[in-house]
Amino acid sequence: MKRQGRSVEEQFGDSSRIQLKIKHVSSWIKRRIIEEITGTIPSCLDVNGDRKQLLQTLFGTERPLDLVKCQEDSHSRLQTVLDSIQAEVLPGGATNFAIRVWSNFNNVSPSSLGLFIKIALPYARWSKLKKPCPVSRFDREFIAFKRLNDLCPPRKEKEPNEDSPTQCPGVTSLPLLCGLDEEANDGTCYIAIKFLPRQYGKYLDQFIHGVVDKQPAEALGYTLAKLHVQSLSQWDKRSLLDETLLQYIANGHYKRIEDDQRCYIENTEFESPEVQANFFAPIVPKIALKHSNLLRDRPEVMRAISRHWDNLQNPPLETATFTHMDTHVINVLVSRSESKYPYTVDDPEYNPSDEGLMKLIDMEFSNWGPAGADLGLFMASAFFYALVHSYDEEAIKRSDTIISSIRAIWHAYRTAYIRFARQEGRSDDAIFLALFRIAHEALGRSGLWILRFTSPSLYPHVCLSDFLYALPDGLGKQLASVKSTETEEDGLEILRMACNTFAMDSLVAGFGDDAYIEYQSQRIENLTLARCNEKMNWFVNHLVMKRSRLHESLQRARRRPASD
Repeated sequence: MKRQGRSVEEQFGDSSRIQLKIKHVSSWIKRRIIEEITGTIPSCLDVNGDRKQLLQTLFGTERPLDLVKCQEDSHSRLQTVLDSIQAEVLPGGATNFAIRVWSNFNNVSPSSLGLFIKIALPYARWSKLKKPCPVSRFDREFIAFKRLNDLCPPRKEKEPNEDSPTQCPGVTSLPLLCGLDEEANDGTCYIAIKFLPRQYGKYLDQFIHGVVDKQPAEALGYTLAKLHVQSLSQWDKRSLLDETLLQYIANGHYKRIEDDQRCYIENTEFESPEVQANFFAPIVPKIALKHSNLLRDRPEVMRAISRHWDNLQNPPLETATFTHMDTHVINVLVSRSESKYPYTVDDPEYNPSDEGLMKLIDMEFSNWGPAGADLGLFMASAFFYALVHSYDEEAIKRSDTIISSIRAIWHAYRTAYIRFARQEGRSDDAIFLALFRIAHEALGRSGLWILRFTSPSLYPHVCLSDFLYALPDGLGKQLASVKSTETEEDGLEILRMACNTFAMDSLVAGFGDDAYIEYQSQRIENLTLARCNEKMNWFVNHLVMKRSRLHESLQRARRRPASD
């Protein structure tokens, strides 16, 4: 079932504000162009020390005035260059939106050149109440890119194709520029990166449509393993920890789940006319009470959440490392090429950076944390969409590819992790203990994330927007049009409850009472790779079972339309 994405303005109703930001960004870029062409002192921070890349990226040359052949006056030629600058809004996330900037000169290909400019507002842009969101997250993104560039410098074109420790595939290039909105002076930050050519698409689209290529998942697992192993040996906690961002995460997730337990209903944009005109607003108080009771009936879930928060702040030495912290499928770009990469992660020739199988973007929440958190966020996306595609037999067949992506990322991750850790001289006992704990962390992170995003206060936004999790086009109203003959719940609530209960099960499997005792053990008898795989096998098998039960529930509900 295909989904037609809505524009940023349609999603958020902030057209005038976004159009104003487009003007500000265009002016900001034009000032940078003038500074470079005229050789004046730059007024914004230059991240990578090579501002010549700005002109090369926009115009395909370091001398854009030479592209203007019909005018002799240098001022007129400069104005022609500036007038060629175009901008368009791209879909954004919860806290940012993005603008693509390029030149429309005839001999400049718009599909291969241009800038991707991410705009960070000082508040969460989806929130009606303009909740503060620290722009220091952009400082984290600059630091992350700089450190990754130092750790994993780009491969030279004629360098032999070898699996070098200095290679970290799948991460976007270093930013060219960063700066502030000089006109609004409201704290808004910009970061400008080379625009990836149009051979890349969103991995998210594959999950929405229900047909997923597992090769990008393998490449992501390989990339994360390499990043986690090498970062642990190169950096320490003090150089990467950002307690402000961790506290922001705590307030946005852990505290909100406590609010859900107390049946607190957040006064957010869900009271907007758009939501009122749909099918959510009348049922939010009712499901909030049910959700609260469910949390109270499972106190082990709340204990698991508390342990997960402690783990996020103080991960054990075996798993503590530099983490992306935002590895949802929306932050993974995948190659549009129809040709398949001939190698798998088990082959010594495997190096996904050579083929550009995927690109991991958006590192603003990167931090010092547990390695399993990165795997868990990807798994959260996968399990949500595996359950979404349970509404009919054909969808279930397609969603098998979603479940295969979970197997693929874990297989690639553990294979690469063992390889790189052994290269650094770690013993197999230490490696298996790390992987064992990483699997626990992944289940805990996956469960907590979906528990938060399918809570009564956020679930309507998940179903109506396109920025993080989105239902296939038309499925929301289709599910809302049927009702259970047993509980009077509609299809949307049946789906939400299935996600909720699976999320709680995953949390308990990762950080429940018995699981946490196991997680904390320093010595585990007969710890093998097979034992490390048990948690992931449980996750996949439990997901298949939950999908089957959800399908049966939705089929029973279809027999009675809600209008009856």
